[in-house]
Amino acid sequence: MTRKGSTSHPDAYQYCVSLSIADGKRFDMNDVLGFDHRDGVHLVLTKEAAATAMAVFKQKNSKNRSCLDSLAVNDEYLELKAFTMTVRPSGSLQLYFDTSYAEAACFNSIRLIAQQVHPLRNTQRANANSLP
Repeated sequence: MTRKGSTSHPDAYQYCVSLSIADGKRFDMNDVLGFDHRDGVHLVLTKEAAATAMAVFKQKNSKNRSCLDSLAVNDEYLELKAFTMTVRPSGSLQLYFDTSYAEAACFNSIRLIAQQVHPLRNTQRANANSLP
């Protein structure tokens, strides 16, 4: 599903790479979202994005103390976790972290609503590419 006038292909968002509908060339959504960067071949969160994601992580796991009791799970920890994501038409993001089996119960996906994403994104680039 594309919005009228959209210049990017929405089904290609999950690896933070999209395709221009106009010319078929790929572009890196990192330049638009300002949410992550590449650490070699992996996507990792920026410091600002990790703080936002950690707030959602804590809320989501508030009834699962074993996920929150570990001293290792903090903003810096999230900055090192590789992930993929889906950009929703509403502008929200669904983050999927690369986790070990032992962490899987704590790190199912984390959804950041558009209001949490918008302060971190490059509005000019997002508007130029008709992105949410």
